[in-house]
Amino acid sequence: MSLGDSANVFIKIVSEAKAIQDISSITDSPDIADNVTQADIDVEIHNIQVSGITFSHNKTDDVLRDFSATFSAGKTYAVVGESGAGKSTLLDLILKFHVPDCGSVLVDGVDTRNITEKSLREHITMLGQETIIFNDTIRNNITYGLDVTQAEIESASAIACVDEVIESLPNGYDTVLHYRGTNLSGGQRQRIGLARAILRKPDVLILDESTSALDQKTKEKVLQNIFRAFATKIVIIVSHDPEIRSRVNHVVELFPLAKRELIYQESASEEKLPS
Repeated sequence: MSLGDSANVFIKIVSEAKAIQDISSITDSPDIADNVTQADIDVEIHNIQVSGITFSHNKTDDVLRDFSATFSAGKTYAVVGESGAGKSTLLDLILKFHVPDCGSVLVDGVDTRNITEKSLREHITMLGQETIIFNDTIRNNITYGLDVTQAEIESASAIACVDEVIESLPNGYDTVLHYRGTNLSGGQRQRIGLARAILRKPDVLILDESTSALDQKTKEKVLQNIFRAFATKIVIIVSHDPEIRSRVNHVVELFPLAKRELIYQESASEEKLPS
């Protein structure tokens, strides 16, 4: 057993070391062309406009082509579509993990090419399906370095519907979580992640399948709480759950390019038919 445990620890060290290298290759790279002046966002975001963007990962096969959409404050959005339609790519472009090959992403009329990554990501928070849990207290897992009050932590936990779970533990918010949260269920881990994102009070909250492990009743309560807490903000939800469509103000549906072109051709043919 000792040999097996040692092997597991070694594998984790190798895995984490590789992750550090991967992250460093991103953080150490230049943001964009040196001749572009970048500025910080100094006001609350009210509008994100995706204007005629085209993007491909390999410069040959487009994931998105001439795509446009608008996201406004005070509205909730569902981004839906089958696998390969470009949902994750769209989010990456909004957060400037990638820059469009053509077109632009505008934040209150300013191209994200002219906005610093740090500033953009301070105002926009994206939470994925898998929440990273550290071998630390629940409090530190939620605050994640933020200097906030206990009341703010408890408020975020209540919105994420994880407060009762935490308070039922012997040490409450001082309970130490195992590496990767193995002493929590999948739904509890996701709610810790939701509390972490909510605590940041972003202007734009993006949830990418972030409630997939929750039961339907809890999911409904969490979304209701988030919509209320972020009523004046922009909330974007990526989900395969058909119920999400009925709970948001607008649905942005993406199609793989081959299917999109087929729909366009069919629409064009129908328009030519005599009435």
